[in-house]
Amino acid sequence: MCRENSFEEAIRHHNQGYRLKKEKKFQQARKEYEEAKKIFDSLVSEEEKKEISVIKIKRVFMYIKDSILKKRKSDIWNWRGRTHFELGDLEKENGLKTIEEIHQMYEKALKDFETAIEINPENFYAWYNKGTALIRLNRYEEAYKSFEKASETEDGKKNSEVHNYKGYTLLELGRYVEALESFEKSIEINPENFYAWYNKGTALIRLNRYEEAYKSFEKASKTEMGKKNPRVHNWKGFVLLKLEKYVDALKDFDRAIELLKAIELLKIPQESSGFDPDETDEEYFYVLYNKGFAFLKLERYLDALKAFNEAIKKKEKKKKEPQDDIEVERTLNYIRLAYMGLGMYEKAKEILDDAICKKPGSILLQVSLGEFFLDHGDLNEALKAAKKALIDANKVLEDAKAFESAWYEKLKNEEQDVLPSKVNTENEEKNHDEKNRSNYKAFKKKVKELNN
Repeated sequence: MCRENSFEEAIRHHNQGYRLKKEKKFQQARKEYEEAKKIFDSLVSEEEKKEISVIKIKRVFMYIKDSILKKRKSDIWNWRGRTHFELGDLEKENGLKTIEEIHQMYEKALKDFETAIEINPENFYAWYNKGTALIRLNRYEEAYKSFEKASETEDGKKNSEVHNYKGYTLLELGRYVEALESFEKSIEINPENFYAWYNKGTALIRLNRYEEAYKSFEKASKTEMGKKNPRVHNWKGFVLLKLEKYVDALKDFDRAIELLKAIELLKIPQESSGFDPDETDEEYFYVLYNKGFAFLKLERYLDALKAFNEAIKKKEKKKKEPQDDIEVERTLNYIRLAYMGLGMYEKAKEILDDAICKKPGSILLQVSLGEFFLDHGDLNEALKAAKKALIDANKVLEDAKAFESAWYEKLKNEEQDVLPSKVNTENEEKNHDEKNRSNYKAFKKKVKELNN
């Protein structure tokens, strides 16, 4: 097989591996990637041994040929790096390798991309792929620099996605205003870039600019990809909760649920919707949780109960993660509030008692129980719950400041109440510091009074 055909054959195996990975056929995908890697290894070896003889060629032709060969050689290294990168992603999704083994694959990819850049510093794709590998390794500062370099190449100047990635790395670095500038540049190049509009909305949320955030998510939802994406509607609803537009928020949560059902029924791929179908149950939880909170604010307590209970069922279906327990406990607390809104105090206490029985060491649940008794006027029982929370906190966190931290977290959640997707933002948390600490001091004073 000639060298040109070998290169094309390697790319074909790479692309076939990518398709099989998306179909969750990991073993077949791995074979295709390994075959691609074998051919790329062979091509790299040929390039390392080859000596170009152009002594009899005119100088201008020699320059052109040398330039073409350098670009070709750089492309081979870039493609081999991309194969290493995809193998890393495959093993990550498959879940059979350790984090260290997966990171080793990304490190191999990184070295290949750097070699490609060394050969041809104008290789846009090598700079771009280097940035994505650095993101996988959580090296965001370096990733930003790589995307910056990519954006300075001829191909990069007109590429919307590289500016979107620049913005994404700046988001991760907490540089929200700069991130906005990158997203806006991305949108200027391609107004249909769903991810740029979506990420711009996220940056605006972290800057507490909710009205603007809503407009950005609205724009994202009108792109071809956004029309099929449930998460963008959940974010729209989240922003409306922040703006206390609870009825409007419910419409977006309902639309998010409709789209989640469509993804389940029609098997809509991530390439089409920008949403990973494997995250369907997790997203259902966040949408239903937010929907329940909107109902709670509207004093539609029966609807709130239905939404919260459905949220917990979705959480129970997904793979267990450390954050799941605290999210379920928070949901149970709002179920308690819904029952209290209905005047069903015994049922509210039953919910908490049952949850505490299953997880007796939960500080959040003990704090919720203390709140229940305070709301119900039983100061002695409230004091007992507060003391129990103090004991549990000391056991878990091993110092006297543990209860302050747990109670502070509870009060912070009272202010934030809602879960957009995954976790709430750090910037929002900081905005409530002063008020929450004041509330905590007042609570400590109350406990001291009760104790006396």
